[in-house]
Amino acid sequence: MFGMNPAALNYNQILAMAPATIAWCKEAIARDHRINRALAKEWESLLTESDRQSR
Repeated sequence: MFGMNPAALNYNQILAMAPATIAWCKEAIARDHRINRALAKEWESLLTESDRQSR
């Protein structure tokens, strides 16, 4: 997308890019949420394990 020449695109191609761009952004946001949840869960388990070992 970044290497495209906007002057070489016709109107239909530009209209078709909008839903694809929105879907790409939604998927990127969902991916980031999944990664953040997994990291938070891993940190929680590490802290719980560390707390058990320190007792």
